[in-house]
Amino acid sequence: MTWMLMVIILNLELSPPAVHNTYIIEMFSSQKECIEKHNDFFDELKNRKLTVPDNFNLGCVLLKGTRI
Repeated sequence: MTWMLMVIILNLELSPPAVHNTYIIEMFSSQKECIEKHNDFFDELKNRKLTVPDNFNLGCVLLKGTRI
C-alpha cells in the first residue's frame, strides 16, 4: 500500500470552509512511516516554537489500489 503525507490548505473565509490547495509532501510504503514523519514535522515546529495556521492540515492518506 502507498501512504501519502498530505497538506491541505483550507479557505476559512467561506462557510463551510473549502479546500484552497493540496500538496503531497512525501509517499511511504507503510502507515507507520507516514505517521512518524507526520509526528517529526510537528515536533520540529514545537522545538522551533512555531505555530501552525488554522487553515493548515497535515495528515497521512492511503492511496488505494497502488503499490510502490
